[in-house]
Amino acid sequence: MPLLDIVSGISWAAPFVVGVFALRRLQTGTRVLLGYLLLLGLVEALGLYLALNRISNLWLFHVFTPLEYGFLALVFSCWQKKPLLRLLLRLSIPLFALICLLNKLYLEDVSRFDNFTATLEGAALILISIYTLFDLYRETPGPLFRDPRFWIAVAVLVYFSGNLPIFAFANIITLWSIHHILNITSNILFSGGFLCYRLR
Repeated sequence: MPLLDIVSGISWAAPFVVGVFALRRLQTGTRVLLGYLLLLGLVEALGLYLALNRISNLWLFHVFTPLEYGFLALVFSCWQKKPLLRLLLRLSIPLFALICLLNKLYLEDVSRFDNFTATLEGAALILISIYTLFDLYRETPGPLFRDPRFWIAVAVLVYFSGNLPIFAFANIITLWSIHHILNITSNILFSGGFLCYRLR
């Protein structure tokens, strides 16, 4: 297995460990993010086990995509000042799960990568992270890099904007090395978010 695959697969542990050490200072949104990283670690471990045993792990993406969206949408909802926007983000979680279920039943084969739902998830989270960054810019008087939400929103934006074309065409061309680099980068940025709590 290539070194880049291994580094990408274990890179989730860096922000998770930093987050655990800052656990007492974390707010609701970042505690949810810590839960997401734990889930990510379990999925990475299972995916690695299946790959090493030459068993297809593509079905994992179909299960993980709605869970990932649910965790990240919940994280962003915790940071919204407007109650209506917070409510809409939380209502979008079961709606997206329903779209994923219908997609599996009638459109996409679980033996192939979930192009449609992964692309839809990426587009939604790109818009949410951009809106959150603009909102932070308007409301934060000091440097943005001291705010954990800045690092986390940038991590989500980098990961999904870079991976959007990869997810959209994953069944046609495979560019997983780029995905791995983006995955490592986003986990470094997540670590920066948790470090903000440690440095306070």
